Amino acid sequence: MKTKAIFLFAAIGASMAFTACSESPEGGRPTVSEISLSRAETQVCEAMTEFGIDMFREIASDKQITGNNPNFVVSPVSMATALSMLANSTEGDVRSQICDALGCDDIQALNQLNRKLMMFLPSPDRNCNIKLENSVWFRPEYTLTQSFKSAMSDYYFAPTEALDFSHPGSEDIINSWAARASHGILDRVVEHSEIAAAEALLANVTYFNGKWLDDYFDANNTKDAVFHGTKSDMTVPMMHGVLETAHVCQTDKWTASKIYYSNDIYIALVRPADGVSLGDISSSFSDDDFKNIIDCATDYKLTIDLPRFKSTADIDFNEILKSMGIDIDVVRPDAMFGASDIEMPVIVTHKARLETNEKGTVAAAYTGGKWDGAMSGKTINLRFDVPFMYFIYDKSAQAILMAGQFTQPE
Repeated sequence: MKTKAIFLFAAIGASMAFTACSESPEGGRPTVSEISLSRAETQVCEAMTEFGIDMFREIASDKQITGNNPNFVVSPVSMATALSMLANSTEGDVRSQICDALGCDDIQALNQLNRKLMMFLPSPDRNCNIKLENSVWFRPEYTLTQSFKSAMSDYYFAPTEALDFSHPGSEDIINSWAARASHGILDRVVEHSEIAAAEALLANVTYFNGKWLDDYFDANNTKDAVFHGTKSDMTVPMMHGVLETAHVCQTDKWTASKIYYSNDIYIALVRPADGVSLGDISSSFSDDDFKNIIDCATDYKLTIDLPRFKSTADIDFNEILKSMGIDIDVVRPDAMFGASDIEMPVIVTHKARLETNEKGTVAAAYTGGKWDGAMSGKTINLRFDVPFMYFIYDKSAQAILMAGQFTQPE
């Protein structure tokens, strides 16, 4: 028997003019202020970082996706979380492919790491409001296996709920959940026509709200300036700031800077060198390049000009994941429903939204090549008036929270 399953992977990033929030996650989930990883979990973290870089590079290289989403943003941690949930639903090749991509020999290390991330990332002691929420819906005629229910509850804090997707208004339940999890930013993730034939839906929402660690950007210093986009030049509000101490990495192809939200969460911004296009560096960007940015600790005085910007994305991810070695077009959900004769085609979607301003930003940077720390103490002027890449990285959790590029003002 062949039925249809939709696994919705929804990610949301936002940095409005809010202060850091200290609310607890919904459902009374416990939080921890420190994270300690075993050797196996550290290996998974490293693989997840590589997965996030590969994911970014595949999207940036896909002309069809970037044509529709030139200013795209994605959440590697959201995708990795949702894939981990999916791995618990099957015992077949899909589980092996996900485990291989996320760097674990068995699913237990993956589950243990996700439990720690679910408790650590939202900790109110970290000066950023980070929220990960998971949920599982399935048709009432199915019965979930106890092992799947336990995994969703124990490791992903995900409620499991029977839902008749064919019933008009079923989409409102999902959309209301996503709106609550994303503080109203992601208010509509599905339409009824998209889920009416679905048998099951796995969803993750990742929310980020970071206020700058210091008052780097004064709104009085924001001036209109020209941004040289890939399609046309446009005048945008350009924020201006001076950082007495900043970590800056340089190669002959790009310059990258790290600007902090908290002591362990920062945005890395990557600007191509003059005469180098964004495509030239994004197509060859590697995990080693990103590690160079992570390890960069050379101090410079930095003057920076950065546009206010917004980004959204609505991406079908099946082909992207397939190019990364994860073929989930069809899944046997035997570990979820305990029925080995069921095959379910899977549709993977990823939705995200991002905003920056003088009080906070969702942005991070993409880097390539080796960095040179020989110029410590000098002043660097960095003007992001051309297409650039960005990442938000949590160094304590070793996780890429958000990644994207900005190429053309709207």
